[in-house]
Amino acid sequence: ILDYTMRSLDLLEELDGVLPGGVDWDRSGSLDLFTTDAEDAHGRRMASIQAEEGLEVEIIGPDRLGELAPGVDLAHVRSAKWPPRDGQLHPIHLVYALLAAARARGASVVTGVRVESLLVRSGRVAGVATSHGEVSSGAVLLATNAWTPALVPHIGANLTPIREHVCVTEPIPPILGPGFETNQCNDYWRQLRTGEVLIGGFSVADREMGIGSYAMDVAPAVPPLLAGLFGRLHPGAADARIVRCWTGLLDFASLEIPMMGRLPAEDGTPVPGGYLA
Repeated sequence: ILDYTMRSLDLLEELDGVLPGGVDWDRSGSLDLFTTDAEDAHGRRMASIQAEEGLEVEIIGPDRLGELAPGVDLAHVRSAKWPPRDGQLHPIHLVYALLAAARARGASVVTGVRVESLLVRSGRVAGVATSHGEVSSGAVLLATNAWTPALVPHIGANLTPIREHVCVTEPIPPILGPGFETNQCNDYWRQLRTGEVLIGGFSVADREMGIGSYAMDVAPAVPPLLAGLFGRLHPGAADARIVRCWTGLLDFASLEIPMMGRLPAEDGTPVPGGYLA
């Protein structure tokens, strides 16, 4: 997983350099803040494992943390994990830059069309059935995240949807350099170049922790907790207004290992023409 992650960061940096206008990519590092003894012990153990695998990472104390993140209230933080090669980007800019690059290379991008099923003929994937008719294809790649079991039900037992909440503030003056995490990386926040701060997490306050649900409504208990976390750790920005909150779905594989490659049939054998990511 670390190899996938580090290669993904390098690819994002390459894309930022070649896509017109870039994708607001910054290799600014990240800080995993330890606010309890349990978080400190878990974070140090993770840092040791990651360092053994080749990740550049260190545990820093309040003095160094104060230099990297002067706006953090150190009264609430014991130490932090610091991987300086982590990065952050503007995901919407990435998506639209990739769409524009695909179109420039001759791709057709169709929106407002629902893919309803895979077409399988003579033992191979031959296209997709959509709400606007059938589309034939020599190969089909499913990059459909939490919705993959709707198209390939037999792998549903290996994928679990998890709902995450995110809130965004009004634009505020720059106060964050790196991205931030805490609570064993379950709660997180970062500031866009345009000033807005994205704050996500607190699945512990969601119904069933958001696990196994395809509901997209916002649980009323979560946004106040996200706002409170940010205001507590960054008291200088505690008055920043939350202007919008939403939810999104992630999928988690049963073994926490990426599912990538040939699309498996029910008996596990690859289906020609089908691919999964």
